[in-house]
Amino acid sequence: MTTVLEDKDAICDILARSCFYSDTCQFEKNANLFTEDCEWDGGAAGHQKGRANVMAFFKLGAEPKFRHCVSNIQITIDGDEAHAISYLQVLSIREPVPVIIFSGIYLDHLVRRDGRWLFKLRKVRADFAEARIL
Repeated sequence: MTTVLEDKDAICDILARSCFYSDTCQFEKNANLFTEDCEWDGGAAGHQKGRANVMAFFKLGAEPKFRHCVSNIQITIDGDEAHAISYLQVLSIREPVPVIIFSGIYLDHLVRRDGRWLFKLRKVRADFAEARIL
């Protein structure tokens, strides 16, 4: 049995790993942070269901040219389910000086499966209309 602090640490680790795997084009590792029946909802950027579709979407136009940064993470845990909200900035590193090309939020629903926290639903939004303080 894990403590709330251990669970929150594990969830923060997944948030960071997803960014790192995305930025370094490690698509399979990134997709393995999601449940088989997951959803990735990027609003206008697209909506994918299922781990294989999410991984294929991540591969589109892929090259290590971005840095995803998460901050101000809030997590609530209820048994084997959790919700997290965090700020997201995406920087382009193609320019001599990094440039913020997107600023928004992640709205995550995570579940614990076989002792591991995984994304069940990940929403990316540019505005805060769906955001709620957890």
